[in-house]
Amino acid sequence: MNSNFKTIIYVIFIFSTILFSQRGGRGGFNPANMPKIGVLQGLVVDSASTNPIPYASISIINMRSNEVVTGGITNEVGAFYIKEIPMGMYNVLVEFIGYEKINIGPIKLFPGDGGGIEQNLGEIAMELSAVQMQEVDVYGEIPNMIYTVDKRIFDAKKDMTLVGGTGSDALKKIPSVDVDIDGNVTLRGDGNVTILLDGRPMRGDRRSMVEDLPADMIDRIEVITNPSAKYDPDGMAGIINIILKRGRFEGMNGSATITAGEYSRYNLSGMFNYRRDKFNIFTNGSYRLWNSSGGGNRLFQYIYPTTTNQTRQRTEGYREPVSNNIKLGTDYYYDKNTMFTLAMTYKEYDKQNEEKVFYYNPDYLFESEKFDEGTDIDFEFGYYKDFAQKDRKLVFEASNTINEDEGYENAFSNLATSSTRTDDPYRKEQNNNIIVKTDYTHPFGQSSKFEAGFKSTMKQFKTDQYYLESLFNSDYNEDVHALYTTLLYNFTDQLGVQLGARAEQAFTKAILNSQKQDLDEGFQDTTNIFSYIMEQSLNQSPFKNDYFQIYPSVNMLYNLNPTQRIQFGFSKRVNRPRRRTLSPFPQSTNNTSFIRRGNPYLKPEYSDVVDLNFSSNSRKITFNTGVYYSHLTDNISWWDRDYIVYQDTTYEVMGSDNAGQSERNGIEFFVNYRPMPIIMFMMSVNTWNSRTYDSGESDLNGNSKGYFAWGSSMITIPMIGRLDISGRYRGPMKITTGEIKPSLTLNLSFQRKFIDNKLTMTIKVRDLLDNSNFSIATEEELIDQISLESYTRIMEADRRRDKRSVSLSLSYSFGKMQQKRRSRGDREGFGGGGMDMSY
Repeated sequence: MNSNFKTIIYVIFIFSTILFSQRGGRGGFNPANMPKIGVLQGLVVDSASTNPIPYASISIINMRSNEVVTGGITNEVGAFYIKEIPMGMYNVLVEFIGYEKINIGPIKLFPGDGGGIEQNLGEIAMELSAVQMQEVDVYGEIPNMIYTVDKRIFDAKKDMTLVGGTGSDALKKIPSVDVDIDGNVTLRGDGNVTILLDGRPMRGDRRSMVEDLPADMIDRIEVITNPSAKYDPDGMAGIINIILKRGRFEGMNGSATITAGEYSRYNLSGMFNYRRDKFNIFTNGSYRLWNSSGGGNRLFQYIYPTTTNQTRQRTEGYREPVSNNIKLGTDYYYDKNTMFTLAMTYKEYDKQNEEKVFYYNPDYLFESEKFDEGTDIDFEFGYYKDFAQKDRKLVFEASNTINEDEGYENAFSNLATSSTRTDDPYRKEQNNNIIVKTDYTHPFGQSSKFEAGFKSTMKQFKTDQYYLESLFNSDYNEDVHALYTTLLYNFTDQLGVQLGARAEQAFTKAILNSQKQDLDEGFQDTTNIFSYIMEQSLNQSPFKNDYFQIYPSVNMLYNLNPTQRIQFGFSKRVNRPRRRTLSPFPQSTNNTSFIRRGNPYLKPEYSDVVDLNFSSNSRKITFNTGVYYSHLTDNISWWDRDYIVYQDTTYEVMGSDNAGQSERNGIEFFVNYRPMPIIMFMMSVNTWNSRTYDSGESDLNGNSKGYFAWGSSMITIPMIGRLDISGRYRGPMKITTGEIKPSLTLNLSFQRKFIDNKLTMTIKVRDLLDNSNFSIATEEELIDQISLESYTRIMEADRRRDKRSVSLSLSYSFGKMQQKRRSRGDREGFGGGGMDMSY
């Protein structure tokens, strides 16, 4: 047992000690010894807007001992239901950051006395505090990070620093989530995370999808690190669900935002909805042009027994991505308990990347231009039914996403004093994704709840690659059909357990083939390393992998008191290969110094995940900490290095492969401190360790470890505006072959509101210190595939994807923006992709 795993065991032991020590009683009068038969419920709302206030704190205080007997928090629609309260006389304390406390009492919980043992406190209206009324409400000082029983929720619409930003900017604000300079998303240091958009998996290149998504369109982001069997098991590290804004207010209302920045950066987004009686019509859209430029350096040393060679490269890059999308939908409320929805989304994108690579020793220039354009069309249908019994409901959803993508690359090189230009022929992709699912929830009394459902996902990825005088085809099909069930039982107000199981049958098949094309007369076929790699892939076709798997889950929650809790979770997860990692064709056929290809024969990797978390909430401080451990089998290595000798030249080819087993563990914590209503500090730290072993290839085995931290300070300056400074620090990361050096990025924002708070102006400085970069140093022992000599390769590289920039955003809201009182059939989660509703 390694030292890292011992550390986790010790922490679990400490948590267990705390848990059982809390169960001890106190001397004298103890309300817990009274019969637990009382029930209190109610709805907490904002006194001005009448909007529900989710996650407000409810404390039940015994009037005789002045002790908190029990309590809880309001749910996502502002409601609370607290049961098993001992008979007695109580005060109810309602609290939420930025609002005045409300003390309700005395409340008599006695049979036949006053209100009886079951009482409904009705609608509880909270007023903003004096300081909040003047400034904090204007600038949204209510915390934007909320921790619940099974997820952490980041309220993106309340974060002023995201105005004019991207989906990547929003993910960077979430504790334990990191996004590197290339847009790769990791959760707890693990890149095997499932990213959803409105509850459905993102298709294609997730990095581009997240980067192209305007942050102004995001309502909130949900993170689940250990999902129950109700959710898809995809994603080793967990699930990130990005939920887009949608209108649900009475009448006609909406908002629009325009952003302009340095280096020809522009963003325009908006949303609109109109609601009357049984119908709600909603739409949102955006246009985005966000140019960026960067560059870097690479130094290679090849140390042989008798000689040392060295080569150096300098890169310059420029990116010009343009994207626009629009969503149009309608809700129909058949009655107070039944709702239908229908929506369509259309997206169009056009990207151009230019790169120059200056080689030294020998000296020459390599230039490339990559073009990528495509469209997405998405259709959604939903049916939602609430029954007369509280919390009993039925959900049916279906969606179809169609994607077409095409691209090509031009390259120029002046190697050996002669200039050559090559054109990478046409590449075309056609992808189709169909999802059909249903969920049924049935409560049994107040203490248990049963859930069951099914989901079918049918994917088809087709790629046509035209190269030289051949057409190469890749056709990959993946169908996954699942049944699940979960059972939740609350033994007491303090202890609840949820058990679940999900059974999945998967069918996967990959077919590769090629055919000759009629080309212009006089064209001469040229066989090279790229066509050789493609021909190698054809020899292994077809590939078929059908598999059945059961994914169990266990979740337990123990409330130490109304403000502190311990949560334990276990689940079995799977990581299925994604589209880009399946294509066997080289991503570029012009640059032989870096050849990257996919692997259509990749198998899924599996993991068993355990985590233990402790959380504490008070009026001024929110604190969360936890430990986690996972064990992986059939581990997928995204950087599998192969060496191919072709025509007396050795080529390094990067790909993906299954690589033995892995273990990962870590510790994380988050603190939110509010010393006064106009000041708020947030900080999170995550540290992780990973070990890969039992792989047949030595370069796939090894250890890695690292940590990263995020912090933010928000200050409201009365009568002026709000100032925010935030930063991310990635500590030194040890990897199998070397080290990734530390980096620090700071952002600064200022926001002010005008015209009765309808107009918002935001000024933002990205990368305040102009030092955001990626730097790595590696050392490897390799064998020359031709001479069979052993040699050492040393690499030092640094790269920047962008530079410091300043932007100005103006946002205008119109309409009453007052939410209609919801009936039980008016789904808060519908269309917004809430995890309980749309996934």
